[in-house]
Amino acid sequence: MPENIEKHPDVKHGDEMLRQYRREGHMLRRFTEFTNSIVAAAYEGQKALLDRSPEALTRLFGVRDAVVYTPDAMRRRLPLDGLSEDQQVMIEATIRGGVRQRRVDMICEPLFTPKSLGVTAPIGAILLIWREHDNRDPKDFNLLDPAARLLGLSIFNAINGALAQRLGGRQIQRLMIEDPQRLFERGKRRNTSVLFADVVGSTELSQLHEPEVVYDAINAYLSAAGDAIVRFDVYVDSLPGDGLMATFNAFGLQERLHAPLAVATGLLMQYRFKALSRVRLQLTQENVEVLPILQYRIGIDTSTDPSSCIVGPIGIMNEQVNRTNYTALGETPNRAARVEHEGIANEVVITGSVIDSCEESGYELICQPYATRELKGITNPVPLYVVKDFSDPYAYQRLEENVIK
Repeated sequence: MPENIEKHPDVKHGDEMLRQYRREGHMLRRFTEFTNSIVAAAYEGQKALLDRSPEALTRLFGVRDAVVYTPDAMRRRLPLDGLSEDQQVMIEATIRGGVRQRRVDMICEPLFTPKSLGVTAPIGAILLIWREHDNRDPKDFNLLDPAARLLGLSIFNAINGALAQRLGGRQIQRLMIEDPQRLFERGKRRNTSVLFADVVGSTELSQLHEPEVVYDAINAYLSAAGDAIVRFDVYVDSLPGDGLMATFNAFGLQERLHAPLAVATGLLMQYRFKALSRVRLQLTQENVEVLPILQYRIGIDTSTDPSSCIVGPIGIMNEQVNRTNYTALGETPNRAARVEHEGIANEVVITGSVIDSCEESGYELICQPYATRELKGITNPVPLYVVKDFSDPYAYQRLEENVIK
């Protein structure tokens, strides 16, 4: 055994490895705590993530302060309040360039969309701030990359999940990769088509049946509409009670095809509704007890110019509450709601602007004149039509192929 064993190179190297092991073991324990905190917050949604992740990052890296900056924070102008101009510039440069930035007293790491999407894109940033005299070792931030990946994935899933609850998932995923800010920016005027579907005689239905029966019946019919919604990647704006509202070109990705997509969705929904009703009627005739047979009206309107509709997030937005709905407001959704109300059970009723827009997009419709009605809140009488189908038997396939692209 060497006399000066403590000076032996192998022992010195071993001591350094032990110190590193202890340091990394300590960091890994803290990273486990960080992971548990982020996962727990993710179950509660995006707001909980944004509220709790800065404190979790502060504990993990032992820094003075931490900021998590996302597209939603940009829209709400939070949490940049109180940050210096240099800190704001660093965050913006990190998001724009998608690479880590570091200075004497701060480090900024980009947040990315998941690799599983095929293409990653920055959707935000983490900014860690400490005192200049702290002299932080670069090794202190070895876990910054995995922390950012976990947090980026959690935020992406929270945003995507909240919007995907209204479906239109492929559109939302595309935007999260190419232009995530568009999901959170101030509402914009857009050419859109809006579809409303509603149960005929819902009041009478509630008087004739127990609430649980009505509940199950409505769920069954709306679930039957799922085929059309998924097939054409429909953005379901809202589900008001026993009906639904769907907005086409809500995100500006269906500029040319929003009208034919709305018609195809409405026709396929009615087809599914009628198929379910036929099955229930046959079972009733065989004396099998089934849920009530429902009838749905569907109405569609299309904007003739962008000035008649604005689309974007609307709701309660402040430091305490962030509850919004990405929705369409204006003449187009108002007219669509009125058209549905004036419609016919088990049919799709549209306005002349829907026919014109479909023809401009290369999709000719087979329609029957229905009536000219004075719609509540609309100045001039509106001619209404019952649409039966597309003249091209391959129209649905063509539309579906365009949706997938």
